[in-house]
Amino acid sequence: MIPLRRSRLFRTAVPAHPSWAAGVRRTVAAHLTRWELSTILDDAVLATDERFADAVRHTSADPADTIAVVAAPADDRGTDPPEPGDVGKKVRFSLAVRGPV
Repeated sequence: MIPLRRSRLFRTAVPAHPSWAAGVRRTVAAHLTRWELSTILDDAVLATDERFADAVRHTSADPADTIAVVAAPADDRGTDPPEPGDVGKKVRFSLAVRGPV
């Protein structure tokens, strides 16, 4: 299990393998619940799952390859280049939160 964090930013890297998809979904759901953002939980988990599946599909079969998972409230979407020393690009998206946060 990926540990929960109290801050409203979560970042980890997981192996680029389909077997990690369920853990990524559970982790995103747990963080959104902890952050009291359950109104977007289903949409966020679905979008994260789709992005994770795309990343797995488009990465090499090298077991050392990892995928960065970042969860944070955001107001934009798109891609970013890799950090120095990393490979691949970052994909991000945001979902509107309705009501008090």
